[in-house]
Parts: sequence; C-alpha cells; structure tokens
Amino acid sequence: MNTYKLQAFSKNGKAFIAKSTIKTLVGHIQSNYRGKNKADPEAVFLAAIGKIVGSFDYMNDAFTSLAMQVIVSTLRREMGIGEDLFGVRNLRALWSEFEVDAFSHYLSNSQRNFATAGAFALDALLNSKLPNHQLQRLVSQLNQIRDLAYRINFDKYYPKN
Repeated sequence: MNTYKLQAFSKNGKAFIAKSTIKTLVGHIQSNYRGKNKADPEAVFLAAIGKIVGSFDYMNDAFTSLAMQVIVSTLRREMGIGEDLFGVRNLRALWSEFEVDAFSHYLSNSQRNFATAGAFALDALLNSKLPNHQLQRLVSQLNQIRDLAYRINFDKYYPKN
C-alpha cells in the first residue's frame, strides 16, 4: 500500500494524516456519509486538515506561550550555570544558536506538512464529483486553514540578544 503519512508534533506526541484518509474523507463528503456519530462529513474533512495546523498553533495560545517562554528562559539560565560551575565555555552561545535552528526547523516542518496535506486535500477535492458550489466552499475553507498555517511563528521563543 502506497500511503504517504504526514508527521507533526502535537501535545500528545504525534498527529498523523494519510493521503488515503484524505481521499476517504472526500468520498464521505460525496456520499454524505455521516458515520456512527452522525458528524457532518465536510466538518470532519476540514478538522482532519486543520489538525496539522492546530498541532503547532497551540504554541501560540497565551498560556502555552507563557509556559514555553518560562521553559526557554530557564534552560538558558541553566546553560549559564553549566558555564559557571563546569567551566564549559560558550555553552550559552551554543544553546542560543541551537534554539534558533530548532524553532526554525519546527516551523518549516509544520508549514511543509500542511502544504503537503493541503495539496493532497485540494487534489482530492478537485478530482471529486462534488457540485461547484460545495467545491468552492470547501476550497475557500481549505485556503483559510492554509492562511493560518503560514501565520504560525515561534519568534517569541528565539533568544533575544
């Protein structure tokens, strides 16, 4: 089975969405399949795509952001203690360099993962037999989720020099 899986970090570890899952969800929209819980198939589709953005965007929540800033500043302080106690030169500078690279890596991964899932979703929608009005609405909502993905940033966590 040739299934492409996206991996994004989330609060509980990892969030996955497969290309085959996207196709299945679009199929549910076409057939208006509501499953056991009678959920709107369009909402289920958009929630699955939005989960990728959400798994990174939670870091922009006010409480999470404050907690992350405390964690990051505590780690920086610990690096200073490591320099002073153990005589490790430039540990803080090395850590600061690592932080910038790490957060840049997280950001590019989140945006790349969304771009891949978004492309799969758009392709599945455009290859479906959905009526034009429904297709236009879903593509518009998919674009709104895409815009959220490109507003994610971790600048507030970068070391301030």
